[in-house]
Amino acid sequence: MVYAHGFGCDHTMWARVAKQFTTTHRVVLFDYVGSGRSDIRAFDGERYGTLDGYVQDLLDVCDAL
Repeated sequence: MVYAHGFGCDHTMWARVAKQFTTTHRVVLFDYVGSGRSDIRAFDGERYGTLDGYVQDLLDVCDAL
């Protein structure tokens, strides 16, 4: 299960929900660039100027898994 947060949040918003699934599922929590403890230096205005950049980040996480 991959949990993706919304704007103004970070992966910790899913902590209580995700914990309930850790014994039966592979749980993946991540932060989008600019959220939580992500590396703000990775922010690229062109990539993240639309939601497409964030969608690509989610796809990249899925591909890495």
